[in-house]
Amino acid sequence: MGYAVIFMHRQFSLQPYSRHYTHSTNCFLDFMELRNDGIIGVNPNHAQKMRLVLEKYRQAKKHEALLFIEFVTVTDYLFLLRSVTSIMSDLNERALYYLAAAVSDFFIPSQKMAQHKIQSGEGALTLKMDQVPKFLKPMVMNWVPRGFIVSFKLETDSNLLVDKARHALTRYGHQIVIGNLLETRKIE
Repeated sequence: MGYAVIFMHRQFSLQPYSRHYTHSTNCFLDFMELRNDGIIGVNPNHAQKMRLVLEKYRQAKKHEALLFIEFVTVTDYLFLLRSVTSIMSDLNERALYYLAAAVSDFFIPSQKMAQHKIQSGEGALTLKMDQVPKFLKPMVMNWVPRGFIVSFKLETDSNLLVDKARHALTRYGHQIVIGNLLETRKIE
């Protein structure tokens, strides 16, 4: 069957298998049809592709090869990542950690969030955000020192991308950094 996958994902983000339909240029409802007898079926124009995706999804579920873990906040993500790495640490180099979640560099901790709606009549709004705690170094050094770790580096300036990706490898000591430019990340 291949590798088992723990898919930690932000709520409402793309997910394996269903991504073919949730972010399609066609509305999901275009893949279905309402028959004269009131039964909902698959539009014949899309049936073959849907069948292939459904078969792969059912196989993954049957073999318990895919576990979805959802997070909403940065705090949730860091807690869940630490928990998952703790559970998987005995797998050593047989575990690959593909850190594709686009965690922000900055966030507003819950204790600093406004209790009530911020009133627009009070003039301009200034936000002060905290830096997201750096977790890659402790992950590499302490949580899963023998795990295979892949991280991402997203930049807007192509002149900075390669140097920043190399710097991340040196700084954190993991195996792979995949560099992306913001404007071309979905097409390259």
